[in-house]
Amino acid sequence: MKKLALIGITVLSAVALGACNSGTTQSGAGNITVTSGFKDDTVKRSGYSVKIDQAKVLKANSKGNESDHAVVAIYYTLKNTSGDTITPDTAFNDTLTVTQGKKTLDPNGVPADKFLTVASTPVKKGKSAQAAMNFTLQDKKTAVKLTARNGAFGKVIGEESIDITK
Repeated sequence: MKKLALIGITVLSAVALGACNSGTTQSGAGNITVTSGFKDDTVKRSGYSVKIDQAKVLKANSKGNESDHAVVAIYYTLKNTSGDTITPDTAFNDTLTVTQGKKTLDPNGVPADKFLTVASTPVKKGKSAQAAMNFTLQDKKTAVKLTARNGAFGKVIGEESIDITK
């Protein structure tokens, strides 16, 4: 059940990133180029929006990544515009899918301890929360794609590609 939830979160993440406008922007990491497919790097859904703030590759066994595999860390902001409370991880998973080639990437922790509780903390109407998730990379050459959907299995809203070779 936990793995299914993580897969859902990964899918939603990819979907949200896909909705950015066209163009290329450099992430704050300096080693990744994000080709935008969402307007202002934001996916708007009924009741909330997910904005991709940054993506960066973390080497195996490095700060923010205690695993034996390299990961892509995706930093995002959830803004709740509805009367319902929603958590950052639910919004991400219900909106985005993260893939590399034809494989959906597995979530693999968070890049900093401060994100451990934020992901599952409800965000009230009119409020925002910054969160982040790591996803295990399959290789260090193939771009990572974020596909945004209107719901976990809904219509594709947009896609965004992250060049992890830079």
